[in-house]
Amino acid sequence: MIKVALFNEISHELGNTLLVDVTSRIVERINNLLRQLSVNAPYWTIGCFAEFLRQSNNHLVVAIDGKIIAGMGTVILSYSLMGRHARIEDVIVDKPYLGKGLGRKIVEELIRIANKEGARWIDLTSNSSRVGALKLYRSLGFKDVATNCLRLALGEQDSS
Repeated sequence: MIKVALFNEISHELGNTLLVDVTSRIVERINNLLRQLSVNAPYWTIGCFAEFLRQSNNHLVVAIDGKIIAGMGTVILSYSLMGRHARIEDVIVDKPYLGKGLGRKIVEELIRIANKEGARWIDLTSNSSRVGALKLYRSLGFKDVATNCLRLALGEQDSS
């Protein structure tokens, strides 16, 4: 049975005993999933992953099948002058698990977390080529917003 929950709540099921070899396997799996989103995705190190998890506004939700991360997504909470809001990022389901409802379960959990944390709204962007993902997001109530999404790449970071 595939379980969808916050990484911090179920990491022990992945064998995460804070040993470097186990953590390396988890980070390697996350890197493999990120490559399915973008060939330009940065490679995570154990240190980067640990820092990501330490940030109280970052919430990583994973779908696990036994000891395999089958999918994941993040919700990042922040405050602005407009109030508390959230942004969903990096939702991906591994190819062998597509069509099993995991993407929906992951996004529903991300929405639940944002709501529980008091977010007034959730933003997300998705590449127009990800037709299935866009259909999923719209079926969950996300609406197209008339806006321009702009990005400024800093240093050697990717701008994709």
